[in-house]
Order: sequence, then structure tokens, then C-alpha cells
Amino acid sequence: MKMAVKLLMAVSVFALVFSGVCRAQHGDQGGGRGSRGDHGDRSGQDQTWQKDDSGGQSLWRGRDVLKTRSISVSEPARFQSQSDIVRDNRHVAEPKKFGSGEAIRAHHATNPPQDHNAVMGNQEVLRDISGGRGSEKTRNHFYWHENGGVRYAHYYDDHDVHWYGFYHGPNFYWTRYYMGRWWWYDPTFVRWTFWWDGYWWWMGPSGYFVYVNNSYYPYQSGAVTVTSTETMPTPDISPTPAIGKGFDSPDGRRMVKIMGSQSEAFLYDKSGSMPVYMTYLGRGVDKIRFSEGKPGEPAQILVDFQDGSFALFDMDGKPAKAAAVPPEIQAPPSGDSVPPLPASAPGQ
Repeated sequence: MKMAVKLLMAVSVFALVFSGVCRAQHGDQGGGRGSRGDHGDRSGQDQTWQKDDSGGQSLWRGRDVLKTRSISVSEPARFQSQSDIVRDNRHVAEPKKFGSGEAIRAHHATNPPQDHNAVMGNQEVLRDISGGRGSEKTRNHFYWHENGGVRYAHYYDDHDVHWYGFYHGPNFYWTRYYMGRWWWYDPTFVRWTFWWDGYWWWMGPSGYFVYVNNSYYPYQSGAVTVTSTETMPTPDISPTPAIGKGFDSPDGRRMVKIMGSQSEAFLYDKSGSMPVYMTYLGRGVDKIRFSEGKPGEPAQILVDFQDGSFALFDMDGKPAKAAAVPPEIQAPPSGDSVPPLPASAPGQ
């Protein structure tokens, strides 16, 4: 059972906090070299070092960073009417044997199958499927195919629906072809999803949602903003405020230094006479930006990573709060509302 959808950090939140107020102040760049879930308050565990009482030495450890990135995806072709969207509870039972008589031991996919990308990119298979739709119309019968390195079953039901079961490694999944689109039923969230531009999509009450990284994310003007937790390993170097590229907050009370071959970022408190190290922000950092903070809103640190993602922190280096999850995607319905599958295929 999948966990509830991860907290989303929507682009609108970023725009609200940083629009018109982001700026970076670069300090001097010195030379020299020194010797990756959870994003809440962990009672001091966000600190990257602690004193070892037995030996008196500093122990370093990495941290989890909630990274956000934008993925460009094309908007699906519009539905001509509501009847073009699959919303029924029809299912087809999985066959017990292949056409050869060999027993099927594959497990049913419970997450939207990304293997469908290989099917859509295989022109030989698509031609075979297209031809079969015109000739394979014996109802409640499985037609077995193995073409282009893909094994699949075609099933035509009593409602004129064409079903296709694809077998990939230890898993299989059933799709249906309807109104020019491929549809897959998500049993966990009790919804029909359709295939478009390399992703499974859900037409929700408030618009399109795209399935990425085991979560449904809202589609926004040609892009999807997704979040993932990455554990950053133990820093390679010790924080040394005298080296690296410095970024100062507008009020001068905070400084972030990017240093070392891994471009690691360290946060310092500059409110006193000397910079005091606070925490490790992560590696693979490109640049740092600070918000000045609107009235009633706290200032924040925006860390831009070299892979195109970003992360938000408060001025003490703790991950910033994410936006609320839209209610329609917070959690799946109860199992009682999931329509049952038939026990076996007709005639088996």
C-alpha cells in the first residue's frame, strides 16, 4: 500500500516568497582546501556534527534535503466530452496461463507502470496491436502475442472494450484502449489514469495531475513541480569560513559558503564578531539566494543545486514548510470502495 502523497512545494509558494525580493550578495572567493524523507524538526538531528563525549572528537554526518524540481511535459490533447474519460468500474481478470499453457506467476502492478514507455516506443508492437483490434473480436477470449520482444495478451469484453495485458519481468499490468488513449486503473487511489508524453495522468476535479516519483502532482502550464528527499552524504571537508564563495543575507546576519570539489554549502551565523558555523545545507550547490521576507513572513534561504533542483530552508538551516496538499490527492479512499476483481477469467 502506498503511503499518502508526499507534501508538495508548489511553484506558487516559491513565487510568493521570492518574487521581487530574492537577491544574492557575493563575498570574496578565497583559495585553499580543507582537510540524502524526513524534513521536519528532528530535535537537533539536522545538525551535521556533534561532540563525542568519550573521545572528544567531532562526528560528522550528512542530512536529508527536500529537493524540488520542475519537469517539462506537454499538455494532453483535450477531451472532447466527459464520455471520453474512463470512470467506470470495469475490470478484466488476469489469465492463469500463457497461450503456451505455462502457468503465469507474475505479480500484478500496484503502481502506474512505467514499463509502458517501452511499449509506446516499440512501433512493431503498436502495429501488431492496431491490426489485432480489427480482427480479434471473439468476446471473453485471450489472444496471445509476442512481438518486438514484448509479450502481451489482447482481450475483448462484452462491452466492446479492448484490454491489453503486458508482461514485463516479474510483473504484469492490464490497460484498456479507449478513445485513442491508453488507460490504467490505479487500485490504491481508485482512479483511472491515462498515458501521455511518457507519464500516467489523472483528470482530477481541479485539473490534470501527473504521476511522478510515486506521487500525483498538479500540472501547471507545461510543467510539473515535484519533490523528493535526497540524502546528502557526510561532508568531504570541514566548514571553514575563510575559504569558498560566500553569500550573505540582506540583513548581514547569515552567510552561506560554498566550498570544495563537491560544491558543499555551509551556513554560518554572522550576528557576532566572528562567523559561527550552524549547519550543513548539502552538496552539488550552484548558488544561494535569500528572501528579505515580506511583513508577517519569515525570511528564507533558497539553495539552487547543479542538477536544476532547489531546496528551501529557514534562516537557521531547517527545511522550510511545504505547501498544503490539495485535498483530492491527500489519501486514497478506504479499501471498501475498491471494486473487486473477478476471481478468474471466463472459461478458466
